[in-house]
Amino acid sequence: MSNELSIENAKSSLNQWLQELLKKNGSILHIKNNSPIKGRIQNTLQIIDKTPLNSELLKIILKLLAANNLKMLMDEKEYEGIYKLDTKYRFKFRIYTHQNGFAVVFKALPSKIKTLKELHLPSTLNSIVELEQGLVILSGDDSSGKSTLLATLLEAINQKKSSHIITLEDHIEYIYNEKLSTIEQKETKIHTLSISQAIKSIIKEDPDIIAIDQLSDSDVARHIIELINRGYLIIITMNATDTQDTISKFLEFFDATQQDNARHTLAYMLKAVISQELIISKDNILLPVVEIMFQTENTKNAILNYKESMIKDVILNDSKQNNSITFEQSLHKLYTAGQISQDRTQEHLLQVSKVDKSKPLSKSEFVLEVEDPISYTIKV
Repeated sequence: MSNELSIENAKSSLNQWLQELLKKNGSILHIKNNSPIKGRIQNTLQIIDKTPLNSELLKIILKLLAANNLKMLMDEKEYEGIYKLDTKYRFKFRIYTHQNGFAVVFKALPSKIKTLKELHLPSTLNSIVELEQGLVILSGDDSSGKSTLLATLLEAINQKKSSHIITLEDHIEYIYNEKLSTIEQKETKIHTLSISQAIKSIIKEDPDIIAIDQLSDSDVARHIIELINRGYLIIITMNATDTQDTISKFLEFFDATQQDNARHTLAYMLKAVISQELIISKDNILLPVVEIMFQTENTKNAILNYKESMIKDVILNDSKQNNSITFEQSLHKLYTAGQISQDRTQEHLLQVSKVDKSKPLSKSEFVLEVEDPISYTIKV
């Protein structure tokens, strides 16, 4: 009875911290032993509860979160899952270890799926909604908004087309209310043993669109090639820094005997790559900086001819005729719109461009060079 009471007390404390975070329009909660409870509010860590969390209460919270997987947590020293505050608010949590014990970070999951406009993303991405087959890859680092963009695209399809959508996810972060489409979401360890197992028999479930969040398995990559050759639309997320890195990492899933076939299929069936990073605006909100590659004859030839290292040149050239855009062009748009500062622009430009980091940047102008013969200038 006392144990049940302890768990209820722990749940009550946790819920109170999470509610306070939401009240302050925060996004992430941090808890660890012998430390105040902190939340990320307006991109800065602020104290939610100044009382240090004692070790006993943290242990009970860990039991509450890990539940039947407590042994896994103790063995692997980390664990991830979804915590439901109530019927409306959900949080993705990660338990991890550090030099002084355990800590937990909770990330608020939006109860509403945002539109492209609300995410400050180009309306040109609406063209993906019209696709019937092929591969679309959403890439970026962890916490760059890949899963959020995936949810936005699937919700747009849900509102406009009568499709059968099946999602394969490590954790179900966004919940869809069916509109025109029929949607089933599968979470690993709950609805299927693994994404790899689920994709092997997914054809039998009559999908039109398959969404995978996220690709990290060569077996899954091989099945993706088979599925897009059969005429399905596949939308996936994966960790990569830009379009070139995305294409290279996808092809790395295939051994030497499979590379040519994978490259040929990718050249003809890769409809778009959207790589995304987040940058802090003047208003202290996160805005996306994107690199978008839409399929053209130029992109096909670059991939077929092992020229993915030239893909930035291709995107830059294609941007004159279609809606492709490089990171540098996206960054320039944000700067000229007055949304990000000059210092932030310069700092981010060093990360995404080939500017020589050993040379100081001019305050008035810097030249961005891509593979010859193209160069262009951004005024700041």
